[in-house]
Order: sequence, then structure tokens, then C-alpha cells
Amino acid sequence: MSTVRSKFSQTIATGIDEVRYKDLSPAQIREQWQSASSAAGSKFILTPGCSVPNDSTDEELSRLPQSWEPDPMAFFRIQPVL
Repeated sequence: MSTVRSKFSQTIATGIDEVRYKDLSPAQIREQWQSASSAAGSKFILTPGCSVPNDSTDEELSRLPQSWEPDPMAFFRIQPVL
């Protein structure tokens, strides 16, 4: 992420391992989100790569919003890294 950021100043959409998404816990998603956010800075959209596996269940898909519990507004209060 930091290499991409050093070469690209526009918004980066990434942060979650889309290959392992189905196996990630909310805590692991949160760790990946925080790491990517720190490296990417303020122009960052959290997403699991281009897609999640097509056979992802509703329960698996719900892990992303669960990753910012118990404070669902935490996602919106990330301080940009300049």
C-alpha cells in the first residue's frame, strides 16, 4: 500500500484480502482496514480488492460492517495520515 501511495496521489480502493475474505474474522478485517488506512492516507476506500468470492454467504458478507463494532461510526472518524 505504501508503495502504491508513493506513486499514486489519487484515491486508492483496497485494503481487505479478497482471496481469504471468507475466512477472515471481523477482528482480522479490522486489522487489515487499520493497516491499509494508515498506509494509504486520506484518499482511501475500504474494499476487498475488486470483489469477494461469488459464493460468499450473507453471514460472510456481514463481517465487513461487523469489523467496526462496537463503534459503528469508527469508520467515519479515521484521521487521515498526511
